[in-house]
Amino acid sequence: MRKIGLASSMLTALCVLSSSADVVTNVCTMVPNTSGKYTEGIEWDNPDNWSLGHPARAGEVAVVECSSKGCIFLRSSTEELEGLILRSSRKTPSLSYWVNLFTFGWDTKIQAKSVRIGTGASISCYGAFKNNEPSNRVWIVAKDLTMETDAQILGDGTGYAGANGPAWADLTPSGFQYAGGAYGGYSPFSPNAGLPPQPYGSVAAPLEPGSGSYSYSATFNAMGLQGAGGGAIRIDLSGDFICNGLVSANGKPSANGGASGGGIYVTCR
Repeated sequence: MRKIGLASSMLTALCVLSSSADVVTNVCTMVPNTSGKYTEGIEWDNPDNWSLGHPARAGEVAVVECSSKGCIFLRSSTEELEGLILRSSRKTPSLSYWVNLFTFGWDTKIQAKSVRIGTGASISCYGAFKNNEPSNRVWIVAKDLTMETDAQILGDGTGYAGANGPAWADLTPSGFQYAGGAYGGYSPFSPNAGLPPQPYGSVAAPLEPGSGSYSYSATFNAMGLQGAGGGAIRIDLSGDFICNGLVSANGKPSANGGASGGGIYVTCR
């Protein structure tokens, strides 16, 4: 992996995320737990995970690098970093060895002058949510964003859960019903579903998450398989966006009508 060169005048300090409190090397390594699975995740805000003894601060460059599969949880906005570099240290990373940065909360921002997502790395928001639960999204505020080959920013299935979202405001379960989500336009729905799921959202500024799909059988008094809508991805840049990877916010499929995709809204020079 080619190292990223930064002018020395920019490097106030270099913060490197590490899974060990006794940092010896500038890498972040996830350690399998006793069940053989990888650990639940590394908390961004835990000072023990950083080489300088504190989470990366304004004016510093944060480097998150893993040689095995790693999950980093960001639950509140970063300070205004000089740079963020997210990458796998493996020459040919597979999905089993990706480094993943998960954001929690609608207002959580990744803030840096320069953001680089390397091959074998991804940024995602965490999980689908119901109407009465806090929502999540990916929100990047930077000057420049570079995504290397196979780098990913993902919101697949991280919007509203099945039968949740603005599309389902007036739906009452009865008989056998099914319908897809309706973000940005009408979706297929069963004739006895009453009012179809109502479209919502803006074509000019697609900022909202997608609604989940819906199915119900009165015979079994049960919901069927329902997919979650796509999440919301907001990329707010004052400079350049170089994308050699994937940005995706697809809805999840279900037995009768898929969930709607989410919103991807990018502004750049």
